[in-house]
Amino acid sequence: MQLGRARLTQEERRKRLLEGRCFYCSEAGHLVVTCPAKQASAVSQFEASKPVSRTLTKVQLIHHTVNNLEELIDSGADESLMDCELVEKLGIRSEPLTKPIRARALDGKELFVNSRITEPLHMHIKDH
Repeated sequence: MQLGRARLTQEERRKRLLEGRCFYCSEAGHLVVTCPAKQASAVSQFEASKPVSRTLTKVQLIHHTVNNLEELIDSGADESLMDCELVEKLGIRSEPLTKPIRARALDGKELFVNSRITEPLHMHIKDH
């Protein structure tokens, strides 16, 4: 969220996208993530006085055994991914992917590359 600036209309967003102009400053040649105007007006960083709490969801993961876990769910993700250490810890079989999946943040920055796929799993969250 950005305070003090109006949101672009869908029409203006489309226009800037087609013309290759920044959504933040309207100049050509860069994206929002690398916008010099945005970086110049960035608010200084601060440290939180206490740890940020994240809501964990109780899930039941079923493969060869039943495991009750508390996990952080990203319901906006395009893919279903799990940590490789959890795969090893639970003894879930995996094999190499023919084409690795590159996970990217909303700004396009690459976060990591997933090169393995697990056997099918069933996950229950309450009645789902």
